[in-house]
Amino acid sequence: MHREKKSSGMKIVWIIVAIVVVVLAGGGIWYGVQANNARVRTEQAAKKKAAAASSSKKRAAALSRSEALASSQAAADPLYGKLKQYGLTYPELQYAKTMPITFVGDSVMLGSESFLKEIFPKMNMEADVSRQAYGAPAVIKKLSGESKLADTVVLGVGTNGAFTANTTKEIMTALGTKRTVFWINVHVPSQSWESDSNKQIAAAADKYKNVHLIDWYSTAKGHSDWFAADSFHPNTTGQPHYYTLVAKQVLQTMTKK
Repeated sequence: MHREKKSSGMKIVWIIVAIVVVVLAGGGIWYGVQANNARVRTEQAAKKKAAAASSSKKRAAALSRSEALASSQAAADPLYGKLKQYGLTYPELQYAKTMPITFVGDSVMLGSESFLKEIFPKMNMEADVSRQAYGAPAVIKKLSGESKLADTVVLGVGTNGAFTANTTKEIMTALGTKRTVFWINVHVPSQSWESDSNKQIAAAADKYKNVHLIDWYSTAKGHSDWFAADSFHPNTTGQPHYYTLVAKQVLQTMTKK
């Protein structure tokens, strides 16, 4: 009986030992698996970080080459060399080269036709001496009928006389709501209608969402040396200020769209 109890006790001990061994072995395997997973994750994170760093370096190098090329091209561009002092950028001038645009105006605009053509090679200008604002709707309709009215239009009328809100309405009806319109206000201090014309142009910009005011009046005010004896036609000193102001505002607006 004593030997049987002793044998039974030994069996229990060995069972316990076996269980402990299994548990320890299982724990070791679990720990090994977890350690291996952690190592794999660490290696993968390191590889991703290295790949990201490599990709970032490649992008930086590509950007640097692109900037260097753009800088080189800009330096070789005579138009940019001439106009950068007036705030026009090389990317803006590149954009202007392919941009269809229509100009409708009077002799003030006409005087800068060749300079604007340099900036906007694809432009179409319909400007004439002594043109009144009330004559603009017919010109616009004619251009539209001939498929010469671009989606971007610059107006330069109001120098030769005052006009009414009804004339503005006729102009905007002829242009429609889908075109982007820029309207240059006037600098004609020798004439009483200067203020009236500018009020109508400002009112158009306020009323119509597709109209943008180009404030030539404020830019030119106080610069009598920019003008011929009549005080409203820009001379050779004033012309660059006129056409670069127009181009700058058009391009800043259009490149943001």
